[in-house]
Order: sequence, then structure tokens, then C-alpha cells
Amino acid sequence: MLLISCDFLEIRPHWIQTLVTAASPAPNRNELSQAVGPLAVAYRHSHWEPTPALYHGRAFTRIAQTNINQCGPGINNGFSGSMQRILDLLHATALSLPVDWPETPQFNSPEQLNAYTRGRHAGTPAPKP
Repeated sequence: MLLISCDFLEIRPHWIQTLVTAASPAPNRNELSQAVGPLAVAYRHSHWEPTPALYHGRAFTRIAQTNINQCGPGINNGFSGSMQRILDLLHATALSLPVDWPETPQFNSPEQLNAYTRGRHAGTPAPKP
């Protein structure tokens, strides 16, 4: 499953292709985890970038079987672990950030979104892959 946050400003097709390639099962391997691919593939630098990322359906089973105290506090007896801890728990495959990864990939305020939108409408070209 491809997980993308709703506040991501731009997604590059080659970022997704890189994730898909890394998530593909390795040929000629006998280990189950290698035969069906990793539980998660995400970009990582000083911390995980949990979106965009790929999560195998088995990841949700693994999360459900985990003591929620390992991943963060629960809310209303539900799972609410941090994505950083979840990716660690899943032993996610870490990929280096793409060279064209933006300095600020998401907006966290209306002002940031407006500034981005103004720049795009003013003819500021998107960075080239």
C-alpha cells in the first residue's frame, strides 16, 4: 500500500518507482521475508520520512500483534504509535532521500501552503528530477 500524507506539496513519479523497486521481492531467496518483500520501505535521513512510503499488508498484522507500549501511547485503547517507531518496529527498508527531495516537503500551516501556492503561480518552476 502506498501511503501519502495529505499535506505533501509534490510527489515525483521516480520517488514512487524507487520505493516499488526496493519493495520488490528479491529473486532466488529462501527466506520468507525476502521471498515476499519487506514489511515497509521508506526514505530516511536523520529520521524516517513515513510518507510517501510503501507498506505491505503483513505490516498491519505485525502492528496489531505488537504491544502498543512499544510504539507509543494508545488512545481509547487503540493503537496510536508514532510512525518513526512503527517503521523501526517493522525493520523497514531505509532508502536515502532522492536528490530532488525538497527542503520542506510538507506544509504545516496555511501560511506555508499559501507561500508555496504563490510561488507556483508566480511561475516558479518545480525542481527538475
